[in-house]
Amino acid sequence: MLENWKMIILFAVSVGADFLSTVYTYHIKHNANQTEWDMMFNYYKIAISPQEQTRALVAISSTNDRGLLNK
Repeated sequence: MLENWKMIILFAVSVGADFLSTVYTYHIKHNANQTEWDMMFNYYKIAISPQEQTRALVAISSTNDRGLLNK
């Protein structure tokens, strides 16, 4: 799952738009560490479309680590 998620973010592997939010959120909620959370936050900041920004924002807000949310 982790490698697929990284490929989606870094290499824009084609995944149906209706699944992207689920993939991002699942990974951040269950597997993410500081580096991966930062990577998704940076993706949020550079995302061109409002839809991608929303998907990234939902994902980064789903973390179980409250310290990350206070950044």
